[in-house]
Amino acid sequence: MKLILGLGNPGQKYAKNRHNLGFMALDALVKNLGLAFKKSERALSWKAEGYISGQKIMLAKPQTFMNDSGQTAAKVARYYKIKPEDIWVIYDDLDLPLGKIRIRNKGSAGGHLGVASLIDYLKTENFNRLKIGIGSNREKNLPAEIYVLQNFSSREEKIIRKTIKEATKKIISLL
Repeated sequence: MKLILGLGNPGQKYAKNRHNLGFMALDALVKNLGLAFKKSERALSWKAEGYISGQKIMLAKPQTFMNDSGQTAAKVARYYKIKPEDIWVIYDDLDLPLGKIRIRNKGSAGGHLGVASLIDYLKTENFNRLKIGIGSNREKNLPAEIYVLQNFSSREEKIIRKTIKEATKKIISLL
């Protein structure tokens, strides 16, 4: 089984924030695959299960806040006996231009507190990442913690919609 984890913050207040790009991508992937999310108290997340190319997958949106996402990842991985190298994490990246996608198989948190939480709870950096650029906070002269919690502008939203489609195709092709 492969785990695809989208990072974000729970609640309508954060639904369209830059920091919820992982949730947005997972929502598109679930829709694309014809699946539906169900709340799972055990997994501390909204989760959906299905198959991609015959491979069993679980998609999860942690309902802990971003900076504690690792708790969900570790809980699900332990319960379903999923190895870290079978985990894919989709999240926003401040250091990538808006709409750019980068895939990595391991690495540091790069300042992303959600990823730092995953590394801490999973006790490894060896999990797959699909990062989606949200543009730099430096361009707008804002602290990162304020910038990531802002909604995309309508111009940015158009770019992000296209990027999410591309990201879902990439995930499907990689599994």
